[in-house]
Amino acid sequence: MVALVAPLVLVPPGKQGKKIVVQVGSRILAFVKVVDGRGVVFPPSQHKYMNLLPYTKSSYIDVRPATAQVLSTVPAEQLADSAVFVVEGVDVGSAHLTFNATLASKKVISSWPAEIQVFAPLKMIPKYITLLPTTTFQILSTGGPLPQASIAYSIGNATVASVDGGGLIEALVPGNTTVIGKAQALDPVTGHVTTFSEDVVYVQVLKLRGIKIFMPFTRLLAGMECLSSGNILPMVCKQHRRTVPVSVYEKAGISIQEEQDFAAIMHTWNPGQGVIRLTAKCPPGFCTPDEAVFTDQVQVQVLPALQLLNPPDGFFLLPHNGVARIITNRDGTSHMSYKLLNDVEGQSVVTLRSQGEVLSSVVNGHAVVMVTALEEELGLNQTVVVHVEVRPVASISLLPVSIPQAAPNSKQFDFADVPLGQRLNRYDIVQVSPGAANGSYIVKAAKQGDAILKIWVSAQPHISDFIRVRVGYAIIPSLANIHLGTKICFTTHLAEDQPGWWTTGDQGLLHIQPETGVAMALSTGRAVVYHKIKDIIDTHTELTVARIHDITFNLTRELPHFTNGPS
Repeated sequence: MVALVAPLVLVPPGKQGKKIVVQVGSRILAFVKVVDGRGVVFPPSQHKYMNLLPYTKSSYIDVRPATAQVLSTVPAEQLADSAVFVVEGVDVGSAHLTFNATLASKKVISSWPAEIQVFAPLKMIPKYITLLPTTTFQILSTGGPLPQASIAYSIGNATVASVDGGGLIEALVPGNTTVIGKAQALDPVTGHVTTFSEDVVYVQVLKLRGIKIFMPFTRLLAGMECLSSGNILPMVCKQHRRTVPVSVYEKAGISIQEEQDFAAIMHTWNPGQGVIRLTAKCPPGFCTPDEAVFTDQVQVQVLPALQLLNPPDGFFLLPHNGVARIITNRDGTSHMSYKLLNDVEGQSVVTLRSQGEVLSSVVNGHAVVMVTALEEELGLNQTVVVHVEVRPVASISLLPVSIPQAAPNSKQFDFADVPLGQRLNRYDIVQVSPGAANGSYIVKAAKQGDAILKIWVSAQPHISDFIRVRVGYAIIPSLANIHLGTKICFTTHLAEDQPGWWTTGDQGLLHIQPETGVAMALSTGRAVVYHKIKDIIDTHTELTVARIHDITFNLTRELPHFTNGPS
């Protein structure tokens, strides 16, 4: 940075400041020379008479004169003609820094502004990764200078695992290793490729030594649905014949092979006891001992549930700051009133709003609400008692349609709006974003393949769940190319048990039968084929119809010649 101290002398052409980068929490040195219009450098001892000061409008950086300890590390030849300042990155952003010198005539001469980018340190997520042989996991990297920085990955022990340029780790053999990521870019000052920030991830590869069924609760209520964790691909998951497992994928209308089924829903029908048994058959090189068969089982006790009015069992289970509405079959018919009888534990657990809304507080406890329906024509009052229980979140279950959340008594919340975190092992296959509905996520397919999604409670990361997401084409054939006059049959595997219909955007180009999906090309061009299932899903694909340019006849002994004349 150069500040000129001379009347009517400005910054010479071509001396513009260069873009400088600094990491948040790190410091760099700024060397400032003060020269006159003839190019003579003023020694630092005279800077105090010029009131040489830094100036910036940004809070992203902090600029201070260098201390004696810092100056002791600077070469003497630089101290002879330069003032030294320490620039520290405070927050992520871009700042402009200039230095001002004041002449005896009170005129202020300024240096050319230097642009300083403050970037966040490189961070690779997660910090610790445990994999089985042949499995993969993709690291998520954030931070580093933008936009020019690229992340270079390297592996500490290439025999244990490998990593590619996209941060995709593949486990090879059991052992421990590290993955080092470096944010590298062209240094604008030196002109060389420089590592500005780096981070490390610790990878452990091990063989499976056993399996364990995890259930937060083994005492459940009749009429409940509970998620039973599945397998580790390509193991086979089975359950005891006394249970009634239903695949979460089957419930959502998604077809998947049995050995890749990641989770199942267990229904509790009647009071009694049942056993869930899990069997895992290992392929070669996956477990210790090799090709082992692991089993585990959990005994579940099912208790009778209360049967009352809405809510179905007469109980609302709410998280902190949750809202629920009491609904009865007399709503809209009778005059309804709601009264909070008491807080059973003597504390303010809930408050009542209009139209039967119940708002829970941040206090755990149990309250009772009396609902009264006044039948004016009969002169009769009917009452029902609704119990409201407020508890913290204890577990979550990730399904293809929503994310139910459960309290410590294993019941699902009637309403839950708990902040959640989410992570994918393959960001190149799908992208996930929060949905508008409570506890929902939107999954966008990027390319064919399998990915695993993890969801956890932000305030309690140990409360988590996983699900496998498979991406494929919805309509077969997809992006087809046919010739004029050709017949083609479209099929889909989405919600096969639901009736749907086929349509096209151009009836003059393509005729399609709504029920069967059989279509005929009527003219050339491009058409869009739609398959719709009412209130469930709409999907489409594109079809290209081309003209027939050449016809070839193969003459054989059976067909030595041909003619278009009458036979």
